[in-house]
Amino acid sequence: MDTRLDVVQALPLTGSRAAVPVLIRLLQSPEGRISSFAEYGLEALTHLRGAKMDGIHPPPPTAYSRWIRWWMTDGQTATIFRTDQCGEIKPIPFS
Repeated sequence: MDTRLDVVQALPLTGSRAAVPVLIRLLQSPEGRISSFAEYGLEALTHLRGAKMDGIHPPPPTAYSRWIRWWMTDGQTATIFRTDQCGEIKPIPFS
């Protein structure tokens, strides 16, 4: 049982803005499963995509830079979604 992976998977279920910076930091994890679930969690909370995921490989290093740049410019006003709110996942807009 991997408790860290369980926590990463649970963060998006909170629907909390406070979970976003934690997930962004986890994108830098050397463990591919942790960084992959962090990307999926960010997508669930924001309905944005930092990297196109294939389900096999972890997100590329550029995903972290896209997310951190987005969080610094738009994070305080961005809509954060709960799990019961569906919507299209779109790429992070380039500033």
